[in-house]
Amino acid sequence: MKKDSAKKDSVKKVIRDNLFLFGLCFKAAPVCMIMLIGEHIRNEIVIFLEFTFGLNYVLECAEFGRPFMEAAVFLVCLLAFVMAGLWYSSFLYQKIQMKSQPKIKQAIKEMMYKKAREIDLECYDNPEFYNDYVLSVSEAENQVDRMFGLIWNLFTGLTSVVLSGAFFIGSDPVYFIFVAESFVAALW
Repeated sequence: MKKDSAKKDSVKKVIRDNLFLFGLCFKAAPVCMIMLIGEHIRNEIVIFLEFTFGLNYVLECAEFGRPFMEAAVFLVCLLAFVMAGLWYSSFLYQKIQMKSQPKIKQAIKEMMYKKAREIDLECYDNPEFYNDYVLSVSEAENQVDRMFGLIWNLFTGLTSVVLSGAFFIGSDPVYFIFVAESFVAALW
């Protein structure tokens, strides 16, 4: 019983800590965070259009004898969309994220140093406290990178489940069972 309660508390703490870190990052570089989330959603839309919807559309064109020009126009439009996405992605990473990450890391370190100034000097004499403090300062930058990975996983997963789910349910409502199982598996 205690183990389950401790596990729930640790999950809540992880969520709370990541939300706090996300808030700090958003405050330090809001444009970067919004564009980063948009990039992950856009990337998953491209994957859906290429490998699910596009494949289905081209196969339907061949199956039902539609003119080749229909499939060709679709593929050219898809290629243009993919190329625009690559340019956007390059711009985001080269111009926005490279300038914003130092701001984010600086804001976190400033917050940590401000807290350190408020702590009584006697605490620094305690080796356990001092080691924990030094470790937390050195791991702050790594935690920002892990949080970016968490954002990537969260938004690509949600977008994938929503797009694929809508597509499959729109194709045949019986697929709802498949979508529900996929959603549960993705969360697990």
